[in-house]
Amino acid sequence: GVDPLDPSAVEARRAAAATKPRPRDSELRPLHEWRVMDIDVAFAAEGLANTATSSTSASSLPAWERTIIFSNLPPEATADQIRKALEYCGPLQYFEMCSEWIDWSASLSSKQPVANLEDGEAAGGSSGVQQPSSPSPRYTMLYAIAEFATPEGHSNATREALRVFGILFGEVEVSFTKSGKRKSRRVARPAFPQAAAAKHSLLLRGFPWYSRPRVVLEECARKLDGEGLPACTLQLMNCPAHWLPLESLAVMSDGDGSVSTQQSPPSLEPWGGSLSSLAAVLRFRSFQEAFLARQALQGLRVDGRSVACG
Repeated sequence: GVDPLDPSAVEARRAAAATKPRPRDSELRPLHEWRVMDIDVAFAAEGLANTATSSTSASSLPAWERTIIFSNLPPEATADQIRKALEYCGPLQYFEMCSEWIDWSASLSSKQPVANLEDGEAAGGSSGVQQPSSPSPRYTMLYAIAEFATPEGHSNATREALRVFGILFGEVEVSFTKSGKRKSRRVARPAFPQAAAAKHSLLLRGFPWYSRPRVVLEECARKLDGEGLPACTLQLMNCPAHWLPLESLAVMSDGDGSVSTQQSPPSLEPWGGSLSSLAAVLRFRSFQEAFLARQALQGLRVDGRSVACG
């Protein structure tokens, strides 16, 4: 028989596991991908401070020590409603509603959820009979970035009780029975404030299945460089998870529009498989770096497809 501890047998099992489909109801369901590209991003320290003052005005670059990320907002909430709820903690200096994940989700399907129809009109067809709808999602993809004018406001918003139990918003949940009868009820949705100091990462989703890891990193580097950010290095930290022969991959931008790539081994067999991951996490050194990169990466395209960033 084959020794299960033999290196060749171990490598064969690892390769087989890498190509084995995983069920949708696994612990990875929130991203619906097997693996997520883990990319470390390092900017040139001497150029980042100048970039923050030249490409972004001081009023639009939030101070991390007074900024929160406000998540799980009601899909129908307006910016004024969210601002009003936060101003009980203190006056705001910067506020931004972030709907990129709502837009990305809508782009995946042309069908509008029946639960979001407030007027009771049919969501398709000419019969006028509503289809049964599901309840509102437990966790929404709408969030906000808010900077308080004073440290006291930030301290009030990040109290333990608010971080654990959230700030409650009223929400109307609309559903339809099998017979088409419209039902609505008032529910409460907790929105959770979190200190921005702990937020150093960005999520990218929507890569084509045939994209190579090298192409993904190069397009990200070009977009960051093209938006006036300083020279940076992007390094893929989990190379074998995406392409078994790949040992290391790093892409450098020099700040003048050109990028260079270093990978080991230098040459690989022609690409014969899929990326096996349609998402990537970019990890930065600080919230300010992630904030500037999020602005720069809006409109990113990889292999002709738009990629969402947030």
